[in-house]
Amino acid sequence: PSRPDLTGGKTSAGDWSKPWLSERMQTPKLVGDIVEHWKRHGQDRPTVVFCVDKAHTAAVCDCFNGAGISAEYIVDDTHQYDRDEIFRRTASGENKVIVNCATLTRGWDLPCVSCCVLARPTRSRRLYLQMVGRVLRAHPTKTDAILIDHAGAVWEHGWPTEDREWSSNPGQTIVETQDETRSRSADDMPERLCPSCSVLLRAS
Repeated sequence: PSRPDLTGGKTSAGDWSKPWLSERMQTPKLVGDIVEHWKRHGQDRPTVVFCVDKAHTAAVCDCFNGAGISAEYIVDDTHQYDRDEIFRRTASGENKVIVNCATLTRGWDLPCVSCCVLARPTRSRRLYLQMVGRVLRAHPTKTDAILIDHAGAVWEHGWPTEDREWSSNPGQTIVETQDETRSRSADDMPERLCPSCSVLLRAS
């Protein structure tokens, strides 16, 4: 994973402020890194990218297309017909990458998608798991899924496949706070980074 510099970040409603976060994540290097890392680790996989806002979504989509990689984007005001056509083209292989913001985090199911690019840092464990969960659907065309983390989410919230305790009491309200997240230093991590490609590896 990458660990974007969120020092001095502004927050709103318990998560990062979108205007501030969009500006921080929209630097040419960060946007370019998304495409370069995808070409190294996720190429030829149907992919969904999660961005901060519409401006960030458009910038990332343009960067993919500028590199000769077919990408389309979906935002909140994308018509359902257009969404369905993008899903169809992605499932058929005509389109490689779907870029979105705050639209495909839940209630969306395209099981053939097997690569998730996180370009949207979040302090919410719930949102993190919702985004990653989009590529964890079983499908005959895949045996695994790849998470390319440009948001530092794995450092903050742990592996998406970790066992977590959730309440099964329907009357209990679970309030998510920053105390629930796991801000871990390199010394605390039981994993290590590959020196050649920066992939986060589990310790054996």
